[in-house]
Amino acid sequence: MNIKHRYKMLPLTFPFLCKRRIWEECLTTEKQITPTFHRNGYYYDRHTRQTWLEIEGEAWTYREYESFKYTLLISEGNNYMSDTIMQSLEILITWHIATPQQREMYQIQRDRVSIHNAGRNARINGMQMSKRLAEYRRIHNV
Repeated sequence: MNIKHRYKMLPLTFPFLCKRRIWEECLTTEKQITPTFHRNGYYYDRHTRQTWLEIEGEAWTYREYESFKYTLLISEGNNYMSDTIMQSLEILITWHIATPQQREMYQIQRDRVSIHNAGRNARINGMQMSKRLAEYRRIHNV
């Protein structure tokens, strides 16, 4: 396997962007290892199928491989889950039979859609406000 494509890296997310005392509790069950890249990030080695975190010059194994794969999937090309998958996950969550990873995937996707819609709505509102302002100026000769 080409060394260039062996490793995948994602930027750190909450809680690892916070102060050490907040995220340190998340890693109490993880094993500390020697950092490979010495850059803050969430890493995956496709050859050994290991995931790890590197934060502030230290590194820990991290067993959330499925979470890494999902986060990588949605970050590459802005892939959204289909409505069918979202509805299926919603049913699993409603029936209380969803795994923690499925619940997390569902929540991440809902958050992504919410953020996307908020940005879209802000752009639309800005355009509408510009049109109203132009109309006001035209009517009142301002």
